[in-house]
Amino acid sequence: MVKVRIQLRSESGGSTSPFSVAAEVYKSGGIKEFYKGLDSALLRQVVYGTLRLGIYFNLTEKWKKESGKNTTTAQKFQASIIAGGFSSFWSNPADLALVRL
Repeated sequence: MVKVRIQLRSESGGSTSPFSVAAEVYKSGGIKEFYKGLDSALLRQVVYGTLRLGIYFNLTEKWKKESGKNTTTAQKFQASIIAGGFSSFWSNPADLALVRL
């Protein structure tokens, strides 16, 4: 929260001292204000991380069983592209909520 406020202040020409920003955040909402947006950040990380790793490992294991050999670098690259793209697509709403909070 402090980092985001510092970035916003630097664009508007305000003070970018982390101590003054932290004091302002605390005055505006107490200690809970520092954790605003944490729930959406955790949701995004859980959705993205589990989907990405789950899809990647399932794809590589499937290809390994089909061919009977270890997966090639090209197959691993393809699995990572598919897993990352699919995971990003499904975790995007949580990421949008994080940015808007």
